[in-house]
Amino acid sequence: MSWNRESPMNQRVKLIGDWLTGAYSKSELARHYGVSRPAVMRGFARVRAGRCSISSRAI
Repeated sequence: MSWNRESPMNQRVKLIGDWLTGAYSKSELARHYGVSRPAVMRGFARVRAGRCSISSRAI
């Protein structure tokens, strides 16, 4: 692992922040961050429902 790689937690926070801006679709975010669209949707649903904080589970 390279020293300058971003941690998964930082990536999750950025993904949620990008989503909240409304400038990107879920599909665009999934492609950009290298995760599946269904995984993004499940993660957003968990955050919306208050069942987890951003830091407690991977999106």
